Formats: sequence, structure tokens, C-alpha cells
Amino acid sequence: MISHREKTLSYRRAEWIGTGNAPGLERCIRHALAQLKTVDDRTIHRNGRTAKVAKTADSPSGGLFLHIATETPGEAASVLPKTSPTAIDLDLRTEAPPDDGEWLDGDAFLYATADHVSLCTTGLHEAAVATFLIHLFEKAKVPPHYRNFMLMKVADIGAVALLQREGVKEIELRAS
Repeated sequence: MISHREKTLSYRRAEWIGTGNAPGLERCIRHALAQLKTVDDRTIHRNGRTAKVAKTADSPSGGLFLHIATETPGEAASVLPKTSPTAIDLDLRTEAPPDDGEWLDGDAFLYATADHVSLCTTGLHEAAVATFLIHLFEKAKVPPHYRNFMLMKVADIGAVALLQREGVKEIELRAS
């Protein structure tokens, strides 16, 4: 069964700090992915949590799609039990993650083309995406001056007009 949910799609632009001629965020991401071939290579461990590139795909029209997932290894998740319509209250419980996985803390779908970025996040702050990319670039030995960027909110009137005029009919994610 396919379910439809409304999600917020954010537009950002990579703004480079103190870098005269940056190659573009998409190019830096591609460089990092070329250096780090496996999911394990593309995993960053910080403060008891992990973030990883779960999936990548080239867009047929140019640009790059990334799915970034975060977890806290071994952390239990709260379960909201089903109740009867006459229940007055309920008792939550926690469950350990399954033996073959971890609970998802949050994730982000990212589309990058040059320095333009579209983001859709769940349970993950947009700033965490930029921080993850910076650490990924560090791990891939991307030159240090190409790690000095911020994902800035930018009102691209042309893009806003296009979205208002055409809308977003459907986004197919092929992920769980």
C-alpha cells in the first residue's frame, strides 16, 4: 500500500567561506563518494551516534541524490501500544532494536546540483546535514578549504515561481 504524506522541501545554496574559487558542493560530494566506496566508509561516528550515506543516485537531468540516515547504536525505541476506544490512559514501553539492525533516529534526502541543494528531512536538523558533509569530506581528504561552507537559505524567485506554477506532482523515493 502506498501512503502519501506531506513533507517540506527546503532549498539551500552552499556558500563558501574564504574560498575564492570553490568547485561546487556537488563536485565535492562526488569526490568524497569516489574516495569512500562502501556504506561503512561513508559512515561518520560522533558522540555515540552514527550518520551514513545510505544510498546515492545520479539524476538523469544532472545532479546527485543522497539519502543520509542516522542512528544511535543499541538505543531502545519507545512503543506506543494500541488501545481500545474506552482507554483512559496507556503505558508506553521500550524495545531494543532488532538483531539485524538499529532504529532510525532521522534521515535526509538531498539533491545537489552545483551549489544548489534541495533537502527533505525527518527527525534531522538541516544543520546536521552540512555538519555530516563536512565530516565526510574530512574523512575523504577533500582539501580543507573546500570544507568551509554553509547551507544558506536563499529565495530563488525563479524556482519559487516554477514550484508555484507547476507544483510538485509526485516524488518517488524507492526507499524505506
